[in-house]
Amino acid sequence: MPKHLAHTVHAYPLALFDEVMTWLHGMHHTVSDLVEIVALTQTPPAGDGPVLLVTGVSMTDTAEQAAEALAPLHANPYADRALLRIEARPTTLAEQLQGQRIANPEGHRYLVDNAWLTGSAAEVVPAIRKAFTEQPTRQTFTIWFSMAPLRELPDMAFSLQSEIYCATYVVHDDPGRDAELRGWLDEAMAAMRPVTAGQYLGDCDFTVRQLRFMGDAQWERLRAIRAARDPKGLFVGHLSAGTVTNTNDWER
Repeated sequence: MPKHLAHTVHAYPLALFDEVMTWLHGMHHTVSDLVEIVALTQTPPAGDGPVLLVTGVSMTDTAEQAAEALAPLHANPYADRALLRIEARPTTLAEQLQGQRIANPEGHRYLVDNAWLTGSAAEVVPAIRKAFTEQPTRQTFTIWFSMAPLRELPDMAFSLQSEIYCATYVVHDDPGRDAELRGWLDEAMAAMRPVTAGQYLGDCDFTVRQLRFMGDAQWERLRAIRAARDPKGLFVGHLSAGTVTNTNDWER
């Protein structure tokens, strides 16, 4: 277990979205793997509107190690234009969990979708712009999560990933807006289609759209096991509107 947790948070106006995200896209793979990097657009509880947050949480043993691990995020060339800067400040797991609870309130309605992204900054940044800069409710937030550098994974079902994970959470409390907000989310995810490699199974809904969610070899192995052990389809698979495949819907 790390003995010292620290976090960095830079808040930027959405007008700098393209510039900041292009920079982050080009450097996130160089940051220590002791740092969790997340960029997100969110409206702070006391804020007037959404801002772009570039955050890092370091998991080291000393404050000196934390400062060194987080330093690449502090070197953002747009840092002098940030609305807020917190750099290598000590934090706790309880503090980080409380932030998640505030961002994900109970008793609300959620529409969620996600994608594993691949491509250059020139391709990815325009594709995610709508999801990050045109949010339809105050509590909606979109995250860009660095998975770099990728490493060899053991034999496991979670067998599809890329260096960037992107997910949008539309949070609201008005049932009358469900269809409108579903439409907005579908448009935002459609804009990412050119740079989408697949999706994370936990935050998707096959009744809305279906993308790749496993590696090809793992999918074929699963199909063989189900054919041998459950030929009549007794065990229900993931929520779907029909037959589940491991293919991006626009590639069929």
